[in-house]
Parts: sequence; structure tokens; C-alpha cells
Amino acid sequence: MSEFIAGVDKKYDKRLLVNRVKTEAAVIGCVYKDPMLLDDSGIKREMFITTDGRYYIELAFKLRQNKINIFDEISILTTIDDKILIGFQERGGYEQIENMISISNTENFDGYLDNLYKANVILDMYTDGFPLFTPVIFNEKEIEPLKLFEKFTAQEVVQFFEMKLTEYDVGNESEILEEGIIDFNDEWLNDVEQGEDAGVPYNIVGIDVDGKPINGYNFLSNQTNGIPVGLSMICGFSSAGKSTFIIPIILAMIYRGEKVLLISNEEKKKVFMNKILVYIMNKFLHYHGLRKKNLTAGKLTEEDKRMIAKAKEIWDKTYKDNFYFIQINDANMDLVERKAKEYIIKLGVSTVIYDTFKLEVNAMKHERQDLKLVEDSRVLDRLGRKFDARMIATVQLAEAQKNLLWLNASCLSNSKQVKEVCQLMLMIRPTLMAELDKDNKNMYCKPFHLKKDEITEEWYEEEKEPDITSAHRTVFVEKNRNGEDSNGNSVCYLFKFIGDFSTFSESYQCRPKRGSYQ
Repeated sequence: MSEFIAGVDKKYDKRLLVNRVKTEAAVIGCVYKDPMLLDDSGIKREMFITTDGRYYIELAFKLRQNKINIFDEISILTTIDDKILIGFQERGGYEQIENMISISNTENFDGYLDNLYKANVILDMYTDGFPLFTPVIFNEKEIEPLKLFEKFTAQEVVQFFEMKLTEYDVGNESEILEEGIIDFNDEWLNDVEQGEDAGVPYNIVGIDVDGKPINGYNFLSNQTNGIPVGLSMICGFSSAGKSTFIIPIILAMIYRGEKVLLISNEEKKKVFMNKILVYIMNKFLHYHGLRKKNLTAGKLTEEDKRMIAKAKEIWDKTYKDNFYFIQINDANMDLVERKAKEYIIKLGVSTVIYDTFKLEVNAMKHERQDLKLVEDSRVLDRLGRKFDARMIATVQLAEAQKNLLWLNASCLSNSKQVKEVCQLMLMIRPTLMAELDKDNKNMYCKPFHLKKDEITEEWYEEEKEPDITSAHRTVFVEKNRNGEDSNGNSVCYLFKFIGDFSTFSESYQCRPKRGSYQ
């Protein structure tokens, strides 16, 4: 096996390439033993830096593209073309693959893969100038970092240098955010006048074709005083429209000069792109001819295509360069934290949205799927406050709570402690038709608009009859550090929801009944 891998694209110190043969061969051997690992593990071609390593992983990808599920000699020889066959034979044919399979154990695949990640992290650190060969003091002993890393995981290697950075004396203690006497001085007054403690408003998302401001969530933004630094949560049941609800917030953040990162474990990029596109056509261009379902199905008229081009111009001009999207396979807070920190530090992202936490009950095991919600919420909140960033997370509530008329933190069940972590918490549910029926005394939610008396200048509630032909969503302000919440004034918001145009529009304020319905 010592001659299995030859040639490295870049020049590295030889000390960094010790065991590189075994590291790449172990991963490749597992892939050829169980090709499904290639689909499930997130392996990428660029993870292999050697000529032969790249050859074998490219061959594996080609076999999977041809829907080959067993990488035996016959399958390989009947799939590859003559050019690839020459390279295959030069490397020892199928016997070389058998050798790699023989030294690999798929039960240890996660360990092999982490070793490969670690080796690549170390190479990246070397390229970036990290002192890998300069002895450091660790556990009261002097040791070379490269030697120390032999027993580390990839994540621990990164954490080691993060830990070393905290040892530099920058004149403050990391756990102390503020220290000193209370003094209502000119600096304090200036901060108040400048609105230093206010969040970023999400009332205006942009300017339409007529040069008029486009309302996002005007009244809601005013009540919550914008999106604050730290963690905000938007909670709702499946299909309530949480992912759609955040679109105006994203556009409003960018319109106010923020850079936004969306990390999704639910929707693919194309699905989210379609939502944004129909929203822009509807709100910015006042074009209602293209619905989301027709866009998804590719049923486009010439007029649709013309308006899509206009919508693209709007996106490219104002929003494109300040929005980033990442899709991940499943809930993985370590990955979310790492990518959020990377985009905040490297690209200046100031708002991170994570879509979605889930609180469904596992009927087979009779336990919650996401028992780490409270812990993960603290991670996001700390990250936001550390980097002065807004962290927004959507939460899918358990369906068992779906018959409640008034939503509050109790809907989070065992995870209701996240309310203490949040700076802002909104909760969304579909509005029932009975709640819009004035004759239904037990359910009617009493929609109203606030009006100001021109003479007395006092505010009063003007009752409104809702549009019963449209679908609505009721939004509760469950937690609001910067103002009043729904529990304090019993007031919520009614939004008109049009899924085909990916729009939420503020319609009324209301007072839903408490309790539940059958």
C-alpha cells in the first residue's frame, strides 16, 4: 500500500503528509465496500489531494451516477470508458481496490472521515500560516501542535486554536460584557437619541416601480422595536408559512444595510428562490399573473418571462450581493454555529436565519426529536450577542398543540425555557373561519384598526369586518424585550396570507379567544 498514492497537487511540508496514504485509502476503501456512503456522507472530490486519491473518488462518483450500487470488477469494467480504463489498469486494476477494501471497516467510517477532515484542516492552517511546528504549552507540557493533533478530532483541532486566541490579553475578560458605574452622561443621552439599543426595523422592504415604499410588517415592527441583537424565534405549526413569513424580514434587513445568511434544513435553494421571485413580482412590480405553483411547474407566458427579468434586475441591484444561502441535510447545531461564525467574520454577515427547529414527537420512541432545543438556542443567542448580530430561528411546533386558540410558550412543552433565552418570540397559526364570523360569540377575534382622533389626538379601536374570502394567519408576540407583548395587552395581529404569491400582509389587530377548539 505504500505506493498506492502518488503525486500531490500542492507543495506541503513532508511532515504534514505522514499517513496521508492510509487516511485517503481508508475512506475510499469504505466507499467501494458500501457505495451508499458516498451519498450520505457529504464527501467532496476536493477533499482528496493526491493524484490517485482523486482518481478513485472520481471513479466512485461516476459509478454512482450510473446507478451502480455494488462496485465489483464487472460493474467497473463495463461502466468506464477506454481512457479511464487505462488509468485503472495502470493503478493495479481491481486488485488495488480489493487491497483498500481489506484495510477498511465501514463501522469505523466516521472515524476515517474525521481523520480526513482533520488532515485537510491542518493543511489549510499550514497554508494560512498557523505555527504548526512551534512548541506550545498544553496541560503544563511543551509539545508541538502537529504532534498534539494526532489524538484530536477535526473539530478539536479548530477549537485548539480558538482557545489559544483567548489567551491573548486584549485588556478585558471575555465573560464581562460591561463594567463600571451607572452614569446618565452625555454619551448615554446620545446613544438614546441615536436609537443604539433599538433593533433593525422590518417595516419597509424596498421601493416599488412607482417609487413608493413597500410595507413589510409595519405595525409589528413598531411594537417589537425591530429585530434585536441576539436570538429571535418565529414559531408555528407545519404549513403555517414560517419560511414565507421570513421573506419580508430578509428583504427589510438588506434594505437597512444588513447582510443576511439563511441556513435551511428544510427547503432547497430553488424552492426559496421561487418564493422570493413571486414576492418581488407581486409587491415590487404589482404583477399578479404568475403564481408560485405555475413558476414551479415551468408554465410561463412571454409576459411572465418579461416580468421575471424585471424582478431579477431588482434582486441583482439591491439584494443579491448581501444574501447568502446554505442548505444542510439535517439539524446540526455544530455545523450551523461554525458556518454562521465563518460568514459573520469573513463576509460581514449581521443577520443569520436558521430554518427550522422541529418539536415533533417520535411516536415510535415516545420522545421528542429535538431535545437540545434549549441548549442550541443558547448557542445561537450567545453567538449573536458576541458578534453583535441578529440570530433568527424558526421553530416547528408539535402538532399535538394545534387545537389551541391562544399560542404561548407552553406550546414548546419541555422546551419552553427557550422563552427565557429569546429576545423576541413570535408565534403563528392559521386563523379559523369561525374567528372571523361576527355572529360566533365564542370564537370571534374582534378585528380592529387603531385610529387617532383628529381633535383629542387619542387613539381608539375602530372595529373592522375581515375579508372572509382570504386565508389569514394570527401572529402572537409571545416575548418582546423591547416593548409590550400579546400576553400584556391581549392584542395579536391578523395577516392576510397568499401562499401562491408568498405574501403575508398586515390586515388587522385582533383579540383571539383563549382555550382550544375541537
